Amino acid sequence: MQQCLSVTVRNINEFSALVAVKPGAVAWIDGMKNKCPRIAVIMSVYINDKFNEFKEAFDSIINQTYSNFVFFIYADGKINPDIESFLQNYNSQHVIFIRSEKNKGLAYALNKLISVALVNNEFDFIARMDADDISLEDRFQRQIDFFMANPELDVVGGLCQEFGGESAREKCKIYFTDEAIKNNAFKKCPFVHPTVMFKSSVFNNGMRYPENQPLTEDMCLWLELISANKKFANIDSVLLKYRINEQTLKRRRGLNKAVTELSTRLYYAKKLKMLSVRNLLYILIHFGVRVLPSNIFKLVHKLN
Repeated sequence: MQQCLSVTVRNINEFSALVAVKPGAVAWIDGMKNKCPRIAVIMSVYINDKFNEFKEAFDSIINQTYSNFVFFIYADGKINPDIESFLQNYNSQHVIFIRSEKNKGLAYALNKLISVALVNNEFDFIARMDADDISLEDRFQRQIDFFMANPELDVVGGLCQEFGGESAREKCKIYFTDEAIKNNAFKKCPFVHPTVMFKSSVFNNGMRYPENQPLTEDMCLWLELISANKKFANIDSVLLKYRINEQTLKRRRGLNKAVTELSTRLYYAKKLKMLSVRNLLYILIHFGVRVLPSNIFKLVHKLN
């Protein structure tokens, strides 16, 4: 059952004393007092997505305890006919299905959905979801509550529990506070991508996923947001079950992936004035891990 702003908004002065708010944060909270924040959930589907995995992901969103959302799904070119048939025949005001005849990549698809969601200034938050993962049923409620308790934040993610393969980890290892996430951005990716929820205002001035970085679009966005001084946090709770298999691990390694990441990390380390010996070491370690033989890479992933 949906809950609205279940903590927080009854005492603005007490609230301000508990958190170091940025300019406008209290006004933002005040504007939320009499409404349930509305979420645009964005997910891209492409040809390799399997119906049974997609259906698990889809159901995990539809069955959220927090129900004030619209689920935007983008077909990036041809998709599994069972998925297409299901979406074409699914009748709900909660779901909007958008098709593209040509595959243009994840970043393009997500940017398209973000632009659609922003058209009427209708949504307070934009949440990510992947077509093969499973959100816990209270994920959205937890994130909304966390935003309301920490109004200075712009992006909130959380822990994931991996499943589906022998390399799956019980919990991913991430940092939780804005300072720790940013200080370790070249050691550890700031977020588990499909767990994130953004304030819609993050995208109001043209901020989008870079479309010229097909192997690192999420990492590029996090680093661009750091450059724009956006505030980050991760919730110390599992929000999502993250499917991992041979294809997942294959996408994370290889020379092309390693070189692309190396170039991207070096560029942003310079741009952010964070090219320290420590960060350079982590950048080189990431490169080395990406080119490890498959069996060793799996072991490193399991231990990381």
